[in-house]
Amino acid sequence: MSLQFTRRQWAAAFAALPLLAQSPQPAAPSAAEDVEQARSRLKAASVELAAFAIPMNTEPAFQFKA
Repeated sequence: MSLQFTRRQWAAAFAALPLLAQSPQPAAPSAAEDVEQARSRLKAASVELAAFAIPMNTEPAFQFKA
C-alpha cells in the first residue's frame, strides 16, 4: 500500500505545523506578585549600586535649571 497525499492534504498538514510548535503561555502573575517582583528587583539593584564608592565631588551628568 502506497501513501499518496493530495495537495489539499499537504496544505492541511503544513497549516497545522505552527499550531503544534507553539508552547503554552505561562499564566500571567497577579498584581500582588508583580509588585513583589518589582520591589525585589529594586532592592537587588540598590544593593548592587551601593557597592560602588562614588566620591562626593562627582558632578551629575545633568543640571537642574529653574
